Amino acid sequence: MKNNMMIVYISYFLEFFSMLLFRYSKRNYLLFPEEKTIDFYISNKEAYLCNIMGDLILLMFYILAIIYIYNMIKDIMNKQQNIYLKKSTLYLLNLLFFDSILYFFDFRAIIYESHALKFVIICLLTNLVVYIKYKKNNIKIE
Repeated sequence: MKNNMMIVYISYFLEFFSMLLFRYSKRNYLLFPEEKTIDFYISNKEAYLCNIMGDLILLMFYILAIIYIYNMIKDIMNKQQNIYLKKSTLYLLNLLFFDSILYFFDFRAIIYESHALKFVIICLLTNLVVYIKYKKNNIKIE
């Protein structure tokens, strides 16, 4: 379970980094429309680099989601370890709250620009499947 918590902590860092990248790129007007009048231009190379970095961060979130699912399956197969679904779910929901603070509770920007939202949805669905499996077998979850 420590591996899953480490994955969630890495996703906090990645979301913060992607938010800084988002603020630097041309998509800045989604969050700060009043700054549209300021001469805020970046070169084509910088725009291309921001676009590539955004795609890499999205790919890293998908890789983290796959690792999260793999660790969850490994924990299920290894019956000696405890699975802390409540703690994991709370950390994932805290990531959504952290995400909404970074985007100033603009849910339009969160839905369109946040990479962590996709990660959280995948991980919460994994937690739900594990919870249903354990509930079906009458096993206590911590």
